Amino acid sequence: MQRSQWFIFNKKQILGAVGLLIFLGSLAAAGFMFMFKQRPQLSGEELWSTALDRTRACKTYRYQVEVLYNGKTNMRGEGERVFPDRVHLTGSMANTKLEFIQIGEKGFMKDPYTKQWIKLEGNQLSQSELFITELNPLGMFNFKDIPQIKNLGKVKDKEQEYVELLLQPNLANPFMENFINFEYHIRISPDDYLIKQADISALSKGHEQVKFNLRLKFSDYDKDITINPPL
Repeated sequence: MQRSQWFIFNKKQILGAVGLLIFLGSLAAAGFMFMFKQRPQLSGEELWSTALDRTRACKTYRYQVEVLYNGKTNMRGEGERVFPDRVHLTGSMANTKLEFIQIGEKGFMKDPYTKQWIKLEGNQLSQSELFITELNPLGMFNFKDIPQIKNLGKVKDKEQEYVELLLQPNLANPFMENFINFEYHIRISPDDYLIKQADISALSKGHEQVKFNLRLKFSDYDKDITINPPL
């Protein structure tokens, strides 16, 4: 009898200890969540600086790009970049299929009719004003200064949560000098502070102003991406 009582008594002790640990663990988790939710929100300037630095530090990424003029799509494409100097872009412009590969100073363009690859001399492709944004979308984040940055808070898109910033910058991009009144809506992942989306708008200079929109989506940061020359 004494041996049986000893076994029952210790089993109760174990169950009680387990229950106490679970209770204490729940309290700790609740306290952590409370502290997390009570963290002071980063200012727009701090959030933008952190997101830009982390995004630029990534060695690879994939992206989607759409260029619109007066609300009509001019160009749409998908690309991937491997730093420092490799990019592959496929898409269409004015119902014509496009495909480019840039590796260092070597550029390649696929002829949309013959499907043959054409080698471009020197660094013509990456220096072309026509495709500078499409080939290097992060170049659109080169600013002289940003007079206004506003943190618009959290937004949801297809069950994905972002923090959205509103920027009104002055660009340090010579290829965009014909446009004014730039406005950027930037969506940043709160998990890794990487830029995931950018919706950019501006107006052309001159009497007949044209509305410019650029939509960018980024994914697969630091994933395994390989870009090789086609020839």
